[in-house]
Amino acid sequence: MHTPENLTLLLIEDNPGDAALIQELVTEIPHVELIHVDRLTAGYARLAAEAVDLILLDLSLPDSQGLGTFFAAQARVPQIPIIVLTGLDDKTTALEALKAGAQDYLVKGCPDARDLGRAIRYAIERARVQEHLTTALQEKEVLLKETHHRVKNNLQIISSLLNLQAASLDDPQVRERFLESQRRIRVMALVHEQLYQSADLAHIAASGYVQLLVNQLMRSFQSDVATVRVRFAIDEILLDIDRAIPLGLIINELVSNSLKHAFPDDRSGEITVDLHRTSARTLTLVVGDTGIGMPSDPAALRMGSLGLELVRALAKQLHGDLRWEQRAGMIVTLTILE
Repeated sequence: MHTPENLTLLLIEDNPGDAALIQELVTEIPHVELIHVDRLTAGYARLAAEAVDLILLDLSLPDSQGLGTFFAAQARVPQIPIIVLTGLDDKTTALEALKAGAQDYLVKGCPDARDLGRAIRYAIERARVQEHLTTALQEKEVLLKETHHRVKNNLQIISSLLNLQAASLDDPQVRERFLESQRRIRVMALVHEQLYQSADLAHIAASGYVQLLVNQLMRSFQSDVATVRVRFAIDEILLDIDRAIPLGLIINELVSNSLKHAFPDDRSGEITVDLHRTSARTLTLVVGDTGIGMPSDPAALRMGSLGLELVRALAKQLHGDLRWEQRAGMIVTLTILE
């Protein structure tokens, strides 16, 4: 875009009288050059040939009519501000163009040089502010992507270090503690990886995230539970990072618990993971299995392992209601009020 002291305007207007009036008004505005064409296609040719700071666009042209004229010009040169020219009886269309992104509109035959100059100046300034904001937003998005990417990489390094440390341990119980921590870190890394790949950088799709998480778990346990299947039923829900990480960790603990304890002696069975929006403000997570069920002594469940204590703590963090049921196996339901 040129400096305010040297502006080039493109007038696309097929009515000779209206074009002459605008050309006369422009002569009263210092440091402004006007190029006039009478067809939209001719305007495209001039835009391709030389730099233009602003377009004055009539919406009723021989080769284009109505809002389609504005949309066509906007699509061709989205970076150039457009002032729509309209007749006295067509302000509605002009207002629709404003909603769609036009910088301003002028009623033909009514403006004087002061009105035209003010509209041009404001349109140029608004376009520059918008360009600045767009650039700043793009830079912010790049920074957020890079942040999520680096956090994911750092978490993967920690996961690899835990894996190396676990491999060097002789005590199987201690080794399993290291591997549990590794799996929890992978859950957090997966959230940042999904956010890095997400279009809006603030939310991830629950369906893809949960399935990746559980499939990742299944691979790590595959040699122990080769005959266990997983069934998913997940609504199209978007999760922000404040919900995705705790939910992911809860699913990780519950599915891991089923894989480790529900199917002893190479038993076959099924694990289900359901996540539904049961009302406008309520999410319900259900993780169940067809294994041997909960311990017969309720005290054993109340005391629990670190994983079950973690589930309780994360459910409290989400302000959720956690319920354990014994049916054909174990079913855990978490209801979250958003």
